[in-house]
Amino acid sequence: MKLPTSIGLFCALALVSAQPTNKEQKNVILSISDGLGLPGLTMSREYVRNLETNGNFLNYTYQLPLDDDMVGSLRTSSANTYITDSAAAGTAMATGKKTLNNALGVDVDGNAIGSVLEAAKLAGMHTALVTNSYVSDATPGAFNVHSQSRDDYWFIAEQILGFRGALGIPAADIVIGGGYCPFIPKSAEGSCRPDDRDLLQEAQEKGWTVARTIEELNEADSAPLIGVFDEKAMNYTLDLSEDEPSLMQMAEKALEILIKLSNEDGKGFFIMVEEGIIDYAGHDNDPVAHVSSTLNHMNVHVRIKELLKQINGETLVVATSDHDTGQLGLGTSLPTDAELGEYQWKPEVLANAKHSGDYISKRLRELTEITSDVIIDAFRQYSGIEDPTEEEIKRVLDAEGSSSGLSDAFNIAVSNRARVGWTTRAHTAADVPIYCYGSKYCDQFKGSIENTELPQLIEDYLKLDINNVSEMIKDFNTNATEILGRDTNDRDVNHQ
Repeated sequence: MKLPTSIGLFCALALVSAQPTNKEQKNVILSISDGLGLPGLTMSREYVRNLETNGNFLNYTYQLPLDDDMVGSLRTSSANTYITDSAAAGTAMATGKKTLNNALGVDVDGNAIGSVLEAAKLAGMHTALVTNSYVSDATPGAFNVHSQSRDDYWFIAEQILGFRGALGIPAADIVIGGGYCPFIPKSAEGSCRPDDRDLLQEAQEKGWTVARTIEELNEADSAPLIGVFDEKAMNYTLDLSEDEPSLMQMAEKALEILIKLSNEDGKGFFIMVEEGIIDYAGHDNDPVAHVSSTLNHMNVHVRIKELLKQINGETLVVATSDHDTGQLGLGTSLPTDAELGEYQWKPEVLANAKHSGDYISKRLRELTEITSDVIIDAFRQYSGIEDPTEEEIKRVLDAEGSSSGLSDAFNIAVSNRARVGWTTRAHTAADVPIYCYGSKYCDQFKGSIENTELPQLIEDYLKLDINNVSEMIKDFNTNATEILGRDTNDRDVNHQ
């Protein structure tokens, strides 16, 4: 696996710069790394350390781009369980209120509650949401929609565009990410709508710029803007095709427009940028995709730090996670080890891999037959394993026809060889780190805080009023099933 571009070398994209015109202007960039806990940070740090020294790291230390900015930790439980899902976590981080797992932008009784992004919008600020998961997913959705079920994607999509929004207007001026399925007609391939409405066409008619390709994204220069680039979540960073924008490209485009608009009118901006597929790597127990996605997240902050000098006023940058996924461990013992185990893990195994288990699974399922020779070649070509064992080959053969089984077979082989262990394929109750830079206000995030305190601190920094938003939208109907008249949760959904 290659080192992502701006950790080492990074080719900067030229963005608009302007002389400051409003020193009182305040902006917030909230960065959420879905599913990233402390062990994943250690794995990524040591991966780079090993790569840069070729394993000879005795007198060498490496820091991730955010290491010096760590200020505290975040507690992550939801209203009804010690282990949150992303909907309840996102809601807590957006609204300052705990809610039930699976609920989005509502309280424990299902009532709509305001978010810090909505409060920023009503205060006249420019707003944006960027993710490489799908834009109607739990984390971005928590900031601008209200639904008793995170699975009602059609309902969430209509709120994103303001067609059925609680505020009567779109809360986010810019929305970029994956997941076009709830925006396109039921008759179209890849749709997850219950009707034949084409929301993207309707949005274009109402003045939105719609981007479905990298070229269209690059050409976009104004808000409102919606960009959606895959049926659901986007591919892992190391698996992206040439026609898929990276999280870096999407975040840069959103910031380019926000900087231009806020530098022109001095109103400031609020943006949430989510590295959403670290969580998928944790659920898949895929250490290769996990490291790649984590370094991608760090890459974005390298660029954000470069951009701060172009932004008028003061910009508070807060980075954290909604929860940990997978609870990985570095240094597993195998049956062949000595009685007390071996104190080591092997990042060089990850460095040899070129693609995720998910990517390998897709390539194998394109074939008419999966033989031992095909499997050996796949291990060598994609996972960097030159000598797969009979057990590793058999695990792939036994999984033929199962996409998750195939990816698991390769992920298990890489994890075992790298001595990376996983305690679960789900979320955990572990605390997650908080990073902050750009303002002396970062002192307010020190220590161990609840996830609900995060938006409250941002609210105070920007002098917003989330409670006022909640009062305005309290009568909004958040029950999509009731609105549609039937149950819409008919898709196979993996709750994350």
